[in-house]
Amino acid sequence: MIKYTKDQLELKSYIEKKNKEHMDMVRANTDPRIMYCEVPEVIPFSELDKLAEYGITTIIDYKKDECVTMISELGKSATGSRVRVDPDEHTLEELEIMVEYWGKESTKAVEEQNIADKRKVKEFAKRIKDTCKLGANNYRTAIRWILQAEGIENDEMYQGGSICYDLNLPYRHKKLFQTAGVA
Repeated sequence: MIKYTKDQLELKSYIEKKNKEHMDMVRANTDPRIMYCEVPEVIPFSELDKLAEYGITTIIDYKKDECVTMISELGKSATGSRVRVDPDEHTLEELEIMVEYWGKESTKAVEEQNIADKRKVKEFAKRIKDTCKLGANNYRTAIRWILQAEGIENDEMYQGGSICYDLNLPYRHKKLFQTAGVA
């Protein structure tokens, strides 16, 4: 029988408490459009063994690991590449400050991307209108002409997604190309 340290047993209780809080939030969620990840409220001891393989044996180790993961994800959102941090080289407080910093940077990057996306969509809408003024009978014809001018083929396979990629438009606009009959 494997003996677990007091720290590991406290870690197990901490994770179970966090998982229960998460599941309580999931159960309280009244918006069916939002999907949350379900997590077990009771974790098996084998999970402690897996964490120990990664050097996570205390609550502090676990919190540091969470911070490193958040820094990596937020850094990728902010810069396009993952930010690597060694948790052994920083205190938990330093890592939490980094999480806050990268959270702000990520928010800024998302806001800038939203502004750029709106600008691209507006420019494409203007291009459609201008093409209609040049003789296209409707927006469907205008889109076909624009795609021909760009050398872009119809996109049945990706249902408009590759056209959005080629024109640098947000993918949520692929339905436009479907209704235009080119995807």
